Amino acid sequence: MADIEEQVEALCKRAQAYLMSGNFDQAFADCNEAVNIDPGSPFVYFMRASVYSMKGENDKAIADCNKAIQLDPAFALAYSTRAAAFQGKGDWEKAIADFNYSVELDPDNAMILYQRGMAFSQKGDMLRGNADVSRAFELDPGLADTYAHMGKVLESGSKASGGDPNDPATKIAVYTTHVVDYLNKENWDALIAESAEALKLNVNDACNALAYAYMSAGYMGKEDWDKVITTATKAIGLDPKGQAGYLGYYYRGIAYTQQDDLSVIDDWEAALKIMDNHDLKEQLAQIKQAVGM
Repeated sequence: MADIEEQVEALCKRAQAYLMSGNFDQAFADCNEAVNIDPGSPFVYFMRASVYSMKGENDKAIADCNKAIQLDPAFALAYSTRAAAFQGKGDWEKAIADFNYSVELDPDNAMILYQRGMAFSQKGDMLRGNADVSRAFELDPGLADTYAHMGKVLESGSKASGGDPNDPATKIAVYTTHVVDYLNKENWDALIAESAEALKLNVNDACNALAYAYMSAGYMGKEDWDKVITTATKAIGLDPKGQAGYLGYYYRGIAYTQQDDLSVIDDWEAALKIMDNHDLKEQLAQIKQAVGM
């Protein structure tokens, strides 16, 4: 038994090193071997799920996380990894539920708090998002740099796997990792500039919509309310019922509040039809009460 545990531990450590260097194929091979050697270990399924997640294979990541959780229902990292996969599929309700349970299981895990905070922020719940991220930085000040590194990992991983790091889909994946860093560091100019570069790739309407939504967030940070409205409107037009549409309605509504424009009511009602947000409901109720609605 000791020999098996040592062998699996060595494979998982090497897989982690491969993963962080962007060599997804070798990381996957080691994780697969670890699963074959010890299929009763929840950790080996979690490790393989992490590789699937980095490769964007969200359904396979979810399946492996399910197996890890079946073997160990208190495995916090398995829930957070599954949450990230749900997030990648745009299923925010399941993602937030998994992040919440993961935090309950391991409340002082900086990485999990950071991930949940970014999920809240991207969902439009900035209050809870900022609270989680601030707490995560208290626990581990180096987390933002870790996530900035992930963009380089995706680029090198594509190259190591025989792919093209200049492929638009890869560039969009890298862009989304940079967004996390820019939002946390409030680097609004970089967020706007890289969003403009993402739009030039013209991958598809969903990607373009998200780029406009994040560009809108950048202009919001700079308090350029007219440009917030312009870019948010473009995001809504391209993805009126998805994540980008939700963010567009949310950000444009904030801009309207700065201009005393009651169009905020329509926008936030539209946002809430896409995704539930308790804090946004309360803010909307306060505005309606103030104007006698």
